[in-house]
Amino acid sequence: MSRKLWSERSAVVFVKNKNMPPSLQDAKNVKPISDANCNFIYLSTLLTYDYPRFTKHLTEVLERLGIGHDFIAGTRDIWARDYMPIQVSRKKFVRFRFNPDYLKNDKDKKTRTDNALVCRKLGIKTIDSKLVVDGGNVLRHGDKVLITTKVFRENRNRVETGVIHELEDLLEVHRVIFIPEDAEDVVGHVDGYARWLDKETVLINERTQWNELNRANIIGALGNAGLKWVEVPYFDARSRKDGARGLYINYLQLVGAIVLPSFNHPKDKEALERFTELFGEHEVVQIPCNDIARKSGILNCVSWSILRQTKFLPS
Repeated sequence: MSRKLWSERSAVVFVKNKNMPPSLQDAKNVKPISDANCNFIYLSTLLTYDYPRFTKHLTEVLERLGIGHDFIAGTRDIWARDYMPIQVSRKKFVRFRFNPDYLKNDKDKKTRTDNALVCRKLGIKTIDSKLVVDGGNVLRHGDKVLITTKVFRENRNRVETGVIHELEDLLEVHRVIFIPEDAEDVVGHVDGYARWLDKETVLINERTQWNELNRANIIGALGNAGLKWVEVPYFDARSRKDGARGLYINYLQLVGAIVLPSFNHPKDKEALERFTELFGEHEVVQIPCNDIARKSGILNCVSWSILRQTKFLPS
């Protein structure tokens, strides 16, 4: 299929690459769990009410890709990635405390989801931690995890070495790599700054006049960790109303597929071409995300992706 830039009024655009990846059955045999071998996603039921057009686009894409999906009842906002547990292995789910600093005032507290209750309703048994960690701030690849330094600020009652050791033990990794959060970013999640390309390479937003300082800090942290980095397209949101527009890096990765946001912006075509080049064994799909991006989150934020096993997760 030829590459085509679709407008916000369009549905989706697919680019199918050669050399497709392993089957879902192959993915089920992979340990540890990472985005690249997840075969099922959950979305908040609120998404269907608040953003029906976006939800329709996304679920149609998932069906087209052969990725299963379901909805989570009892949530208080749409950002499922942040309050749901981290899947470490087939049957191990780690549930951190969902008590972010950006939901502290009386009004925002009402939107804080009780993740223990949600997990019970889904029939998921979790290993519970007292650490305050949002799921969007944890990016795992093999024996490494990327996370921003915000985790120390939100757990300032704990010794930093203790936080690191607990993360290593719970997530079963050898290295926790910390990158600096942007002082102007209220949320401070790593999935707005960086994503894994492979075990040695991290994707970061390309440089603009607005992100130059924080980007330099991120590159320094990655270099100190012995990691390489590759730029992906990005454009600055010029006002608070734009929210997360421009963050192509907040794509959704699943087994054999990349679901990429589009913003009805000239950069959309460049982003599609770049991600198609980078993820040569994946099918790259682009869907309109302007409406949801203005609420400061995009595809990775709204989805809880897992490697689903019917023996321990209900249908």
